[in-house]
Amino acid sequence: MHAPNPDEWQEVSPYLDEALAMPAEERAGWLASLRESNPELASMVEALLDEHRLLEEEHFSNTVLLNCQSRCWLGKASALIP
Repeated sequence: MHAPNPDEWQEVSPYLDEALAMPAEERAGWLASLRESNPELASMVEALLDEHRLLEEEHFSNTVLLNCQSRCWLGKASALIP
């Protein structure tokens, strides 16, 4: 997906905010309804939601990795302390 230009962002932003505020299990029905009235807007919102989900997963993965690395490093450092 291309990055939304300022006009597109102004249009899509309230819908993205609304989608992010609702439980994930309600989004499919909400997007289907939006797609009926404005398919292009629904596609943009869906693409942004997908990007948001991927970024959250990446952040979670990085956080888990950093926590593991920190614990491993601390374990090695504490083994050096008499």
